[in-house]
Order: sequence, then C-alpha cells, then structure tokens
Amino acid sequence: MLILFYLCGIIFIVSEIKCILNPTKYIQMLHYDIKSNDDLPDRDFASFVTINFFYIIWTFIGMFFTSQSILFVGIIALGLLPKKKLPDWWFTIDAMISLCILVYIMLNAFVYKININDYVSNLISTLK
Repeated sequence: MLILFYLCGIIFIVSEIKCILNPTKYIQMLHYDIKSNDDLPDRDFASFVTINFFYIIWTFIGMFFTSQSILFVGIIALGLLPKKKLPDWWFTIDAMISLCILVYIMLNAFVYKININDYVSNLISTLK
C-alpha cells in the first residue's frame, strides 16, 4: 500500500513538471471562470481539475499518515495561496517549490528514511 501511495506521488511530480514546462496553459486554466459563457478550454482542463483533486486528497493522507507531515503541510500551504491575485510568474515558482518538496518526499521515503516529525520535535525541544 505504501508503494501505491508513492507511485501516486510520481504522477503528481510529472504534473508539476508539466506545469513548469508550459505555465501559460495552466495559468489560463487557473483563471478560467465557470460562470462565463466561454467554452471549456479543452479536455486538459478536466484532467487538470481531476489531478488537482487527487493531489489534494493525497497530500492530506500524507499529512496524517506519514512521518513527513511537515512537508505535506508545506505543499498544502502553497496550494492555499490565492494564485489568481498573484503575478503569473508566481505560478512557476510555486510549481518549482512543490516539485522540490515532492522529490524530497520520495527520496526521504526510499533512500534517506529520516523521520522529519521526530527531527523537528527534537529541534523545538532543544530551543526551549
């Protein structure tokens, strides 16, 4: 089950790479208003919404059930930023930061095996 969880993470890494390589298409989808009478951009819009929906679910599962919950909170915090009000270049920066966090989550799960929660709690207890 753990392998399946991290395989889903690879799908989200690929989606972040796609956002970095073609940011204008994703910025258009981000600014799309359903209330307008425009046609839907294309089937990429449906896949964009679907992948983001599962990405949110995946991050909440990771936040509650893994030892890397702080990293998942970082991804959720980036997702809560109002991207419609920020400049367009911020979308690329956000995707790069999310990509770095996701790659670190994957490396930490299979290579480093660092328990981030214990590390941060020990760091905070030494500061008191």
